[in-house]
Amino acid sequence: MQAKGSAHDFKLYKETIGKNVDESKVLQVDLGYIGIDKLHANSLIPIKESKNHKLTKREKAYNKKLARQRVVVEHVNAKIKTFKILPESV
Repeated sequence: MQAKGSAHDFKLYKETIGKNVDESKVLQVDLGYIGIDKLHANSLIPIKESKNHKLTKREKAYNKKLARQRVVVEHVNAKIKTFKILPESV
């Protein structure tokens, strides 16, 4: 699906592959996907901090563990964009 202009990743996810992702698969996403746990029970999302809810040491450790796993994928995505490996019309 090609969106005209900018479209949020989570919106594109819901409109395309989100309906077909196997529930046995674990999804690791960033805070841009808040609410994905309602669509996909087996998803891991960082815990959000607010001024009324400061993160505990355990929550910070959880977020750090997720970030360490996700950074590898994010680096690959950056290389794909940098070297224009995929056409932009995909």
